[in-house]
Amino acid sequence: MTATTTRPAPTYTELRERFAPVLSQIAEGAAERDRDRRLPHAEVRALAEVGFTAVTVPTAHGGSGADIETFFRLLIDLGEADSNLPQLLRAHFAFVNDFLIGSEEGDPGAWFSEIVQGAVFGNASHERSTATVGDLATTVTPAADGFRLSGEKHYSTGSIFADWINVSARTPEGRRARVTVGIADAGVDVRDDWDGFGQTLTGSGSTLFTEVHVPTDRVRVLESRGDGATTTQTSFLQLVLLASLVGAGRAALREGIEFVRSRTRVYSQGSGTTAATDPLVQQVVGRLSAQVASA
Repeated sequence: MTATTTRPAPTYTELRERFAPVLSQIAEGAAERDRDRRLPHAEVRALAEVGFTAVTVPTAHGGSGADIETFFRLLIDLGEADSNLPQLLRAHFAFVNDFLIGSEEGDPGAWFSEIVQGAVFGNASHERSTATVGDLATTVTPAADGFRLSGEKHYSTGSIFADWINVSARTPEGRRARVTVGIADAGVDVRDDWDGFGQTLTGSGSTLFTEVHVPTDRVRVLESRGDGATTTQTSFLQLVLLASLVGAGRAALREGIEFVRSRTRVYSQGSGTTAATDPLVQQVVGRLSAQVASA
């Protein structure tokens, strides 16, 4: 997608107003989804259709061009609606950010066009094959018609909701590569087998790749970062998780206040005529409010 002019990026207020209806809809069903363990496929699709997943794509490529502060304010809003969603979209937004900070090589135009049209990207990086962090058993090998990808990944957060998956693999020469495959490609098996604690709806299960055919232009051999080069991407990834936590804190504060205000009975030894006017209750709510504000 090519644009001849660059429009100004909308403000946080403008974007928040645009996304308010879908955020409200997501929030309404969040508790029920958690209780029933219903993966938020429809909610991810709704975010893509309204342009939330393209919010950091530059305006020249059809996105909203949100700056980093605006993006994280919106991500906190999303976390308040459902704290699973910022985490499951972390790899997606990190992929865009890789291009924005220059960590991803090549022309981003084609990928940005996919995202603007609603495509979502997932992650398949981590393995259980060795005890050494960063070692990879997943391989990408040359073939007559491109490459073949084989291996098994765990903690594939977000991939079950995605259209594309970015996979970490090693070449026959031992170099690291990023390989992009389609969720529907032959040999790609995304499994809903995450049974750990914490956020259970992030789709953090395993993914099996069996001789997946990959065109040459979807394999990028990565340069070694052992030359002292630095990147802000690690901080970006951590901030996404913190935004999810802040959103959860906001939701807990809001629901706590609503619960206290709905109480009509009080304890005989209480200091207020209602729970909401009891200074001890107010102290607890105030402490929670301060912690959320600090976060």
